[in-house]
Amino acid sequence: MRRGVDDALISAGGIVAVLAVLVALDARVREQVQLLLSTGRPSPAIAGVGKGARDFAWMLFQAGREQCLEHGPLMVFTVVASVLVAFMLRT
Repeated sequence: MRRGVDDALISAGGIVAVLAVLVALDARVREQVQLLLSTGRPSPAIAGVGKGARDFAWMLFQAGREQCLEHGPLMVFTVVASVLVAFMLRT
């Protein structure tokens, strides 16, 4: 049970790290995060949350894709290293 919780926390930490890097590198991602966090509107804003989340996810996908295209060899190295680490941690 404890190992499952540890693995989930490690995975969540990895996702947060990737998002933090994207926020730091891409102005569009930073702008969307600021819009998402700074909305102080009441309940009518709830209707737009789904669209906002969809737009945010699409923008994250595009930013990640552009970063992968710009840094192809580094991306290949990162994927291979992640797979190797996953196999080493699997005991």
